[in-house]
Amino acid sequence: MRVYLLSLLIVLLSVEGSVSQTVTRSCGTSVLYPPSFQQGHATSIPVRQEQFQEPLSFPVIVHIIHSGESRGVGRNISSAQIYSQIEVLNEDLNRQEGSPGFNDHPIGASLDISFTVALQDTCQNSIEEAGVDRIDIRERGFLPPPYTRSYLEQVILPATSWDPTRYLNIWVCELANGIQGIAQFPDASGLLGIPAVNGSPNTDGIIVDYQSFGRVGNVIAPFDQGRTATHEIGHWLGLIHTWGDGGCANDDFCEDTPLSDTPTSGCPVNKQSCGSADMIENYMDFTDDACMNIFTMNQRDRVLQVLANSPRRIILSESTVDVAPDVAPMPEFIAVSTQVCPGTTVQFTDKSKGNPVNWKWIFEGGIPAESSEPNPLVTYETEGNYSVSLRVDNAFGEGELIQNGLMEVSASLNSAVLFSEDFENDLVGWTIQNPDGADSWELAFVGGSRSGSAVAALRHYDYLARGERDKLISPLIDLSLQDSPVLQLDYAYQRFGIDRQDSLYISLVEEGGDTTLLLALGEGEDGGYATAGESKLAFFPRQEQEWCFGDSSTTDCIEIDLSPFAGREKVRLVLETVNDFGNNLFIDNIRVLGNCSSSVTSLNPLVEEKSLHIYPNPCQGDCWISVPFGLDSSIEMEIIDIQGNSLFSGSWPYPHPPRIPIPVQQLTSGIYLLIFHVGSFTYTEKLLIY
Repeated sequence: MRVYLLSLLIVLLSVEGSVSQTVTRSCGTSVLYPPSFQQGHATSIPVRQEQFQEPLSFPVIVHIIHSGESRGVGRNISSAQIYSQIEVLNEDLNRQEGSPGFNDHPIGASLDISFTVALQDTCQNSIEEAGVDRIDIRERGFLPPPYTRSYLEQVILPATSWDPTRYLNIWVCELANGIQGIAQFPDASGLLGIPAVNGSPNTDGIIVDYQSFGRVGNVIAPFDQGRTATHEIGHWLGLIHTWGDGGCANDDFCEDTPLSDTPTSGCPVNKQSCGSADMIENYMDFTDDACMNIFTMNQRDRVLQVLANSPRRIILSESTVDVAPDVAPMPEFIAVSTQVCPGTTVQFTDKSKGNPVNWKWIFEGGIPAESSEPNPLVTYETEGNYSVSLRVDNAFGEGELIQNGLMEVSASLNSAVLFSEDFENDLVGWTIQNPDGADSWELAFVGGSRSGSAVAALRHYDYLARGERDKLISPLIDLSLQDSPVLQLDYAYQRFGIDRQDSLYISLVEEGGDTTLLLALGEGEDGGYATAGESKLAFFPRQEQEWCFGDSSTTDCIEIDLSPFAGREKVRLVLETVNDFGNNLFIDNIRVLGNCSSSVTSLNPLVEEKSLHIYPNPCQGDCWISVPFGLDSSIEMEIIDIQGNSLFSGSWPYPHPPRIPIPVQQLTSGIYLLIFHVGSFTYTEKLLIY
């Protein structure tokens, strides 16, 4: 894995206490202030406390960073574990009687801050799992854990942060280097001991290791009572470690917390340093969770000054995202294509805001003419220009969107879509050639693409060797009845530096024939084919401007004339990369355009050419049947074993999905025959399961 050249300063504190302890707390939040910051032992801070007569409430969104585990397993912690942490925060910051957060110390203080779970997302939609945002790193293109503060603040946090003036962002993940928690100090607080500027708004919040978050579930003693988050929230509100991140000459600027020379591990009784007893029960020390239970009056004073001065802190208490949304939905939808040949089936996808619960589509000239499905398939048989309307509703009202003349159906189109791939159904039907068996083409989920978030990706950034070649090869494309077909595709790429010359070769190969190079792209000293500026960090696009040379108005980033291949019946597109330890490449929205004469192929040639592909084959796990575009008939399938026993039968009427699952869960390892009945035609394929 690459050594990160741009890293933020992180202080790792792991110190043995006065008792034997196998695990010590480590916090990634500290301030290395110059000697001029040290003013001796601080006095109480004057604050206009009358400004905050009522307790404040902060809405929380908890971002769970996981690797695809089921909920409640590993890093993808359960709802119960998440909500137990919210309970702990409310107990500790409010000195709640009858809870572990209560103390009867004469200088013990309640911070009078409560935490609620967000019920609305950033688009005013209801959140399915209140206060929780589960993020699968495989869908966002993030590196695998554990994570350093540098990688989190440079990559993950900016890509996943919600508006910090409306949400308290808490990220839960696996942290590197034995760290339990990290926080961002408040800006412009006016407090002694912390700088005026402490970070970007899109990294504001706290980060907690998943095994130290909450008090039930996947937590490990002695940090299993939720006090890591309490400690980090203290930093987020302007509090410093009780020992001042130094010896007796350093201070936390709170007069009522005794000077201390080191952090405390375990829970030692009567620990003393700097000539007095240490306040080991303070939430801002490093003691075990069960030992902590106090914020002091002077610590409360610091928090009040933060709330009076710091941007994003006091305004957060005015947020209403913890109230269930009461807005009518706003209808919005997309069609996979709006210019089609007669007989084409079009996928419509609902993109409405505001959580609609009912859909009513009307498709002028379409089959079906109406639908109540959120994402219907519609076939257009007759030439013409047709409107599409969508009405959606929820408990708070309804909305309607009508797009007149949206669909153009014509047999004379010279830009009909003969082949398209947006990778929203995975790399279905594509072949990967990976000679070195290392990193290769894969599915990734990023931002900025015009046709969904799924894209094909090659992570040059993570490759361990230069010069390795990887191919992504398309299904068969029929150009037999074409005069001047055209290839278009979108891509995003960010250069690492002039000494890293990643390449992309685009070729066309005839079935059983030669490969013809269509276009060769390389970086070069002028930036070459990069669509985003140079960076030493891993590239994951997040906006349209990072695609297609950064011009969001560009319709076609790459357009290649395929006229030399007109009349060829079986060709495949080949995307080949050559790795030079550079940066990541993303491909999406591949189209081959031509006239309508061959966009809908007759039934028998499709079946005779065995275009109903089984993949992968041999199969281990999920197996699928890829259904070719233009197969305008129902499909029946029967599975028999080598003894001739029928094990499964199923049918799929037209229009059918682009891929059909094979019920391999019902089958044991071995060889099977799949018998297909398509119209009046029948043929057999062999399937190997291991």
